[in-house]
Amino acid sequence: MRATISLGEDIFHCGELESAWHLHPFESGAVLGQAYQIAGPCGPTVVSEEVIRDRMGGWTWPEVTMELKPNAVRPKPRRPYRCGPVEQQAMELMVDKLIRAGVVESVTQAQVDEGSMWVVSAFVVPKPGARTPGAGELNEESVSRFFRLVVDERAVNEATSPLPSPWRTYLSTIPALLSQLPSEGPVYYGSLDVKDAYFCLPLASSCRDMFAFNYYGADGSIKLGRFVKMAM
Repeated sequence: MRATISLGEDIFHCGELESAWHLHPFESGAVLGQAYQIAGPCGPTVVSEEVIRDRMGGWTWPEVTMELKPNAVRPKPRRPYRCGPVEQQAMELMVDKLIRAGVVESVTQAQVDEGSMWVVSAFVVPKPGARTPGAGELNEESVSRFFRLVVDERAVNEATSPLPSPWRTYLSTIPALLSQLPSEGPVYYGSLDVKDAYFCLPLASSCRDMFAFNYYGADGSIKLGRFVKMAM
């Protein structure tokens, strides 16, 4: 990103986006600061997606390939976890949004019956501190404020080999990353939250059948989907 921090002005400069964010200390007096991107005319100007793609020079994310352990067994498909009408509506909204974004694709029961697809259960859980939404409150934009999508991939995790070494840096822990920072001189900490960045890595077509899931839709029927991009 060619990012720099201007200490005299308290500004975070992002070179690739030709944009700048003002840094604001936490009111609690913590050392960390936050960079706010405010929508509207008061916010920073960001170059278009076309310009960004041109700067990337055709670069794309590498595909992720998963390998099964010896003697791995395909899990037997089970019915989705039971949930209430509000959760069913939230689940369908979230999956439909992922389908339109190209992260998930719909699959049919006939495809599952062919026997090669691994199907696990997906459900939603309330976000910490979120209240239960009222009738008519849920829509594609608001649902992520109330719920988080969860896919029970335990059976897949147990049956697959560890990722090759180039991918292991994606799984680094916060303490491991902090240990690599310099211990002398002034050090400035910050964070940049890139929305849905964990859906950037495409799954190789050869292993997508391992990442199917089922869930109850808004009408109470069982629906099926399959990830085409990796859920980190």
